[in-house]
Amino acid sequence: VCSMEVCEISEEIKTTFKEFSKGTNVTKNKNCAIVMHVPKGTCEMKVEERLESLSFEDIGRELPETEPRFVGYLFEWKRGLDRIQYPLVLIFWCPPTGNHTLNMKYTSTKTHLENLINPSKCIDITDEDDFTEENLLEKLLKA
Repeated sequence: VCSMEVCEISEEIKTTFKEFSKGTNVTKNKNCAIVMHVPKGTCEMKVEERLESLSFEDIGRELPETEPRFVGYLFEWKRGLDRIQYPLVLIFWCPPTGNHTLNMKYTSTKTHLENLINPSKCIDITDEDDFTEENLLEKLLKA
């Protein structure tokens, strides 16, 4: 069992994000989130659940209040009259009320996961109130 070591990334996560990068298994006009966690007593990041057709705010409400999570969020972003993008955002949810050791386990794995899935943007969120579409778009627009 790891404490500050980088956790392994499950094959399911690798496969899921390869499909995302190829545009396969992505439902158009639906937002899709892959919630990832490290089960107790292990040192392997796994898919906890897949959420579809939820807003960014809804995803924030789905996450545990006291445990960190990673969320791969793919969504439709309408930019102007005729431009639509599907950015992949990696969200690191790290609530301040969480267990310090568990938070460190996730923090030590963040760069490894980011390099593996190659998101458009990586966003750290520590306050549930920051799960707003306005906040998401503001962070996406920052270089």
